[in-house]
Amino acid sequence: MSTANASKCLGEKSPTYLRSDGTRLMEFPTHTITGVTLNACAEACTDEENVLTIATFYSIIKVPGHMCSSFEYDARSRECAIHADDGQPFGESVLAKTNKSIAFFQKLCVLDEALCSSPYAFERFPQSILIGHAMKVLNVTGLSECLSQCLTAPLSLNTECRSVMYFYEYGECIINRERRIDRPDLFVEDVQDQLVDYFENNCHDGKLHWLREVSMQGFRLQRCQTGMPSDDRVRPSQINQSDINDD
Repeated sequence: MSTANASKCLGEKSPTYLRSDGTRLMEFPTHTITGVTLNACAEACTDEENVLTIATFYSIIKVPGHMCSSFEYDARSRECAIHADDGQPFGESVLAKTNKSIAFFQKLCVLDEALCSSPYAFERFPQSILIGHAMKVLNVTGLSECLSQCLTAPLSLNTECRSVMYFYEYGECIINRERRIDRPDLFVEDVQDQLVDYFENNCHDGKLHWLREVSMQGFRLQRCQTGMPSDDRVRPSQINQSDINDD
């Protein structure tokens, strides 16, 4: 699984997206399309090399070939903004909070077998964790590998992955079988002493098969923090190891 920086997915990999609600990229888009659905917006980013014909709510338009690493979609105005640039954690561009009707989508390349029909595979919740439901703790090379491990967990790890946490300083990937909606009392936001993100698997319905519908529910997000960790903090594996469930 490669990062969004590469833009084009190679080999036996196909693009999907990482969603961040209430967030936008502080860069000008290369293309703007109005009157389209989320699926059509994602298609415009995915099919970046060809001239794409899109049926909007108003007319038929052609989108010329372009580079797309990310896009924004405004569900209220049905406006799609295509970006060649990307933001954290894949790119250097700045992300900023905006109104809840706007969502920011970053391209990910996943194995074809892990792809589901939803235009996005994960929802991102910066600086958040879910306590006490770790199934596996993995050492990985980066966020992309961590998310890929979650998507293929039923086959490769013989476990469900409804959500996943990634600790950036340590390269540790925590596979969870529960979501924040299942245990809101154990979901912690605005974590200050770790650089960590929580991701919810939008391709999983809890029955070890892929979802076939798009969730449009919005959630509040906070801007990702980028402070460096102190040397005396406990590693995430030490915090979670005693909570790992073997059944």
